[in-house]
Amino acid sequence: MKKSLAITLAIAAAAILSVCTSCKGKPDFYFNPSEMTVKVGETKSFEISAENIDVDHDKLKYNIAEGDDYIDLKGTTVTGVQVGDAKLVAVIEGTSYTATCKIHVTK
Repeated sequence: MKKSLAITLAIAAAAILSVCTSCKGKPDFYFNPSEMTVKVGETKSFEISAENIDVDHDKLKYNIAEGDDYIDLKGTTVTGVQVGDAKLVAVIEGTSYTATCKIHVTK
């Protein structure tokens, strides 16, 4: 009796877990595009894409992690300032989710 109850509980737990994991896959948080080229003086927009994560856009924070001499960041737009490479980072405050975007500035 105990053995069949344990087996029944194990089967039920496995069924519940398979349903839960099929509803939501692995969380993914990324820039779209993940890499871009802009010319000096040109402005381009980017988006953040999130799969299987509820994102409160008020908690999204962007910063220039590398190359702040090469680009200007205003909201979700980047303007090329001078030739070089930069890296943007997006973070959802209060979580460990981060995304990066490489920016190449050309003439």
